[in-house]
Order: sequence, then C-alpha cells, then structure tokens
Amino acid sequence: MEAVSDEQVQKWLDQLDIINQGRVRYLENLTDFLYEGLRPKLIQDGLLFKPEGETEVLEEQVERTALITETPGKAITTPKARNSPFPESFELPHATVGKLYNYTFELEKFYNGHILSPEVEGLEGVRGMEFSVSDMVLKGKPKEPGIYDMILICLREDQMDRDVMRFQFVVEPDLSALPASIEMPLARVDDDYQEVVKLDRSYKFNFQLEGAAETGLEFDSDNMLLLGTPTRAGEFEFTLHFSWEGMRKQMQGSIQIILKVEEAKESFWKNVFPDSNSRFPKPLEEQKLIDAHAHWIIGASRRGLRHMHLGLHREDDFQMRFSKSLGWTIIAVADGHIDAGYARKGSELATKVAEQVVLKRLEDYFSKNKVEMDSFLIPKNEEGEIKLKAFLNHILTTAIYNAFLYIKRFAESESLNFKDFGTSMKLLICYPLAKKGFFIAGTSIGEGMIGIYHDKTHKLHLIQDSLPVNEDGSRHLMTDSIITEKTSLLNNNLHWFFVEDFSIITLMSGGMQDVLFFGDHKVDSPKSWSHYWQLLKKQVMYSKNDQYSQSLLNWIENPSENKEAFEDRTLVIMTRKTGG
Repeated sequence: MEAVSDEQVQKWLDQLDIINQGRVRYLENLTDFLYEGLRPKLIQDGLLFKPEGETEVLEEQVERTALITETPGKAITTPKARNSPFPESFELPHATVGKLYNYTFELEKFYNGHILSPEVEGLEGVRGMEFSVSDMVLKGKPKEPGIYDMILICLREDQMDRDVMRFQFVVEPDLSALPASIEMPLARVDDDYQEVVKLDRSYKFNFQLEGAAETGLEFDSDNMLLLGTPTRAGEFEFTLHFSWEGMRKQMQGSIQIILKVEEAKESFWKNVFPDSNSRFPKPLEEQKLIDAHAHWIIGASRRGLRHMHLGLHREDDFQMRFSKSLGWTIIAVADGHIDAGYARKGSELATKVAEQVVLKRLEDYFSKNKVEMDSFLIPKNEEGEIKLKAFLNHILTTAIYNAFLYIKRFAESESLNFKDFGTSMKLLICYPLAKKGFFIAGTSIGEGMIGIYHDKTHKLHLIQDSLPVNEDGSRHLMTDSIITEKTSLLNNNLHWFFVEDFSIITLMSGGMQDVLFFGDHKVDSPKSWSHYWQLLKKQVMYSKNDQYSQSLLNWIENPSENKEAFEDRTLVIMTRKTGG
C-alpha cells in the first residue's frame, strides 16, 4: 500500500482541534488506507493507536484545540470552519411532538461531487427520529419536545477534509393535544389527599398551579402531584399554567383543574350511642381469633353508618368454633334485620343455638357411628350419597330448626312479638380429610353469603339463599314460617363441596357483601374474589398473628373507598397460616 506523505499527515493533523493541553482521547473511524498509511508516521511522532472494537482510539499529547462532546472519553474531530463550504450556522424548520417530520438536506447547494458516509451526530438523543443516508433525509415523529444540538458530517470523495454543518433541531410541544380541563378524583375535608395530575410529563413544561392553596392543597410540579389536606368542601377550579421556552418564542397556556371536595364524614354521619336503658344491650363491635391447627379463623363485626347515625344497636352477630377432638370447624353469621326491633337479640340467639346444636349433633353422631371419615364424606355410590345427605339434614337443617324454635320461645317468655327478632343466617361446617382436601357444607337463609375461593386455581364456590322469595321480593328470615312448614325446602337449601384446597372460606353479612361486591365486582366472578383476597392479605394478614382480628375489625370499618358502608358489617374468614 502506498505510504502517506508527510504533507498529507500534517494536513490531517492540522485539521484536528484539540482542547485541554495535554492528554486527550479521540474516536476516529479510519479507512484502511488512512490507518495503514498514517500508522508509521504516528508511531514515529509518539502518537499511538489502540483498537477498541471497530473503532480506533488516538491518544496524543500536544498543544492544540479541539471540540469535545459531553460524552466522557469521546471527541468529534472536525475541520476548521474556514475549510468548510457550509455556513457557520444553519436553521431547520421546527418539528412538533407526535407529528410527521421530513426534511431533506440539499448539499448540492454548497458543492458538487459525491459524498462519502454522511452522518448526523446528536440524533441519538431525539426519540422517534432517524437520518436516511441514501437520500439525506431527517424524518420521523419526535416523541418529546426539546432543542437539540446536532452536526451534519460529510466526507468529500476528492479529499480527506471532513465538512461539518452545525445546527439546532427544535421540537415544539403540540398544544392542541392538551386537554382543556382535568377532573381530579374526589377529595374529602380533613382526609389526606394525594393524586397525580395526569398530563404527559415528556412535554417538559414549566408548571405553576393557581388557586389550590386556598383549599389547603399544594402542587408538586416535579412529580405532578396535587396533595395536602382539604380544609373546605365544594367544587373548585384551579388554573394550571404551563410554559415552554423555544428558540425565538415562548409557548404557554393553561388547563383548568376541577376538584370536588366532600364534607368530612362526621359532617354527614353522627356517632350516636344506643340508649343504655334499652332491652338486650349489645357491644357496638366484636372481634375474635381462633387457632385451628393449620388455619386461622378470624371474625369481626361492627355497626354501619346508618346504625351509628340513628343511635341503633349493632344488629349482626357471629359464632365460630374449632373442635380439637372432632377436627370440625363450625361458623355461624347472622344479619339482623334493621326493621325488626330486637334483631340484635335474634341474631345472637340464632348463631349461638345453631353453633351449639351442630357441635352436639356432631359429637353424638360420631360417637354412635364409627365411620371412616374420608369414604363417608366422599361417597362413591348412591347409598353413600343418601347417608351423607341424611347426615347433613340431621346436622344443619336441624340446627336451623332449633334456632327458630328457641327464638320463638324466648320472645314468648319476654312477651314480645316473635317477628321483632328477625334475622338472616349463614351456617357452615368444614372438615380436613385425612388424605387430601376438605369437606365443606353449609346453608344460607336471607341476605349475605358464604364463599370458598382458591387464588391459585381461581376456583370459586358460593352458598347463597336458594329459597323462594316472598311476594314482595324480599328474602326470608329465621322468623318466617317456612322454617318449620317447609322442611323439604330447607333440605334442598343445603350445599356441600369437596375441595382440594382453598385460600379463604368467608361468611359475610348482607351489609358486608354490599360494599365488597358491587358494580364491576360481581360476586360470582373469580376475578372479584382475587381482588378481595389481595385486599385481605394487604389490610389484615400483614399484622402479627394476635392482631389479625383487630386488623379485620379496622378494615371492615371502611373496606371500599367507592361505597359507603351504611349497614352493619360482619365478616368471618378461615385461611391457611401460610397465607393460602
């Protein structure tokens, strides 16, 4: 290969601008010709090439000036301006975010001849844009605004000179894409508030919010957050001013931020205590926790907003038991009817009597009938199924029937109307099988329901009232005559399942069901139950074991941000200690 003359080498070195007197590093793409031709001369003059992949690094220690980029260890070698046919500065038409941009560099205006390896330095910082070498076109849809410094570099075919043209590429925001107003999520007086103002942050605006301070709120422009504690109720409009500094003009405008602030809860609902002299007083709330070997059984009950406001007693009740000797779990939940004057006592009696009857009948049955539990609870033939159904009728239906009779006798002993003790009822029994899985059976009368859900398989079993409704469309209560007159209907209202595993068994009152399963959260949707289970784990199961019941009681005070809990809420859950 022909050697490069001293004059050519010197001409090339003269075109290098090097700053910072001393050691400077350069990245220079060299053709084989330049590399092979310059190498001997550079080595002779104390300069050294070190390969880095496909790029050669030139290190030298001389007193010259250079243009260095902000990237550490990288410099752009550029010829002096006087040797370039390009103008010292060049302005491109401005681009707009999200809109197609297309600009062709017409280099023939500056010189004739073929151009080798044209490239645009600095384009990598502009998302959505590219440079087409074949037709010298800068094109694309820029994704965010900015003012970008760029350099067009060309190598002419007839000489070693690298001509450069410096220019700024300006991308302006698209103001037409901005909304005229933004409605923020609902706020409430005295409740902490923190919500994102949903605007595209890539616009790189300067923001300033006017008017929010008067309501106790402030605006964090770095994180686009409206936050604080509202001090007064009403519907407010704040003005969000924005601006963007371009090269020759400032783009600015405003967006209305709409926020509705409700009165504080206590302004809506009073917390009135029941008359201390009323008959059958009852605690306003209750909680309980049972260690059932591999499971926790957790229960909680409290008054609803309407009961608090009117000074009514808590109408709901629950009972739960784990028999260590038998291995059976028994859970009962009753939802007292608000229009029944002594529903609070009716729900108490219903759950206590039913739980006691079930326990006694289980003890009696299995002391008199020695059975292999797994084969008995999972029958393999018709005879076995008949025995199992008779067993469930004997246990569950009889418990409902006895609870009805007991409430009736109690009302008569107090010279009160039996109907004033109206309450619904959910009753469940559960047994862990020896080999694998669980036998679960239950019945439901009136509002509320029983659910068995496994989050890994998304399997869901529901036990809800299947009795015919009253003429007015309402559900039956434990004080209705159907309990004693239609025993066959009660037997058909029994449900039982064999499940391999479960994340949660839950019994809930109607008031609890209303605030958990509404709108898109359908009660028969495994997706809704997965959401419910995740809430329980986050709000209840995060605490220490001995605090589970208190955490559950706290959570059911306001389990949904989107729906007020008007009625009493009672919830009993059974879940694995490992979290299901």
